[in-house]
Parts: sequence; C-alpha cells; structure tokens
Amino acid sequence: MEDNKTFLQTLKLKLTLMYEKTIVIKGFTESETFLEEIKDGVEIVIMDFYLDYQSKVEGVELLQQIKKTNPEIFVLVLTGEEDLNIAKECFELGADSYMVKSMESLDKIVKEIHYKIELSGF
Repeated sequence: MEDNKTFLQTLKLKLTLMYEKTIVIKGFTESETFLEEIKDGVEIVIMDFYLDYQSKVEGVELLQQIKKTNPEIFVLVLTGEEDLNIAKECFELGADSYMVKSMESLDKIVKEIHYKIELSGF
C-alpha cells in the first residue's frame, strides 16, 4: 500500500531487477481492494502508514486488518517521518519492520525485502 507512485515504481523496478525468478509485485492505493487481494495469499506487505494524508487511526486499522487476515504475512511499515511512538505501536500491532521512507532509503528497504525473501525461500 503506497500512495507515492514514483516511490512505488522505483521500488518495484529495483526488486524486479534483483531476481531472476518471477516475483509478483502489486501496488495498491485503496485499502478495500488491497485487503481483498491479500486473502489470496501474500507473503510480504509494504505499507505506507499515512496513505493520502489519512489519519493515524486508519494506518493502525489497516495493520490490524492485515494481521487479522493472515498473522504470518511479513509487514514492513513505511512512514515519511521518524516517530518512535508510531514505531512502537506498529511493532505492538504485529509489524515486522518499520522504516522511514525516502528516495534515499530505497536501497535499505530493498535489502530488508531481499533478506526476507531469501530467508523464507519464496
């Protein structure tokens, strides 16, 4: 779930170029469509905590719904601001990773996803 299309396209390109095997990468900007899609089997979710400048409550609710749908899904929460209280809350709700999003942090995000893919053998 990412509302910044440039960031999403760059992330998708970096991940696609990293793997010889086929991995499916989809981007969503609407939580309803996204939540329906993850019912069909998703291993990794990268979610922007503040979508379209929505409230924190909606980010919390989305994370709760993801984990309710499948507690085994690896969830990487991205946010544009560094806030330890939000990070703590995300981890308490089941997030597996939390990073501050910027174009400069893309390589770190890609490494985190790569590590999870290799560790899990997807």
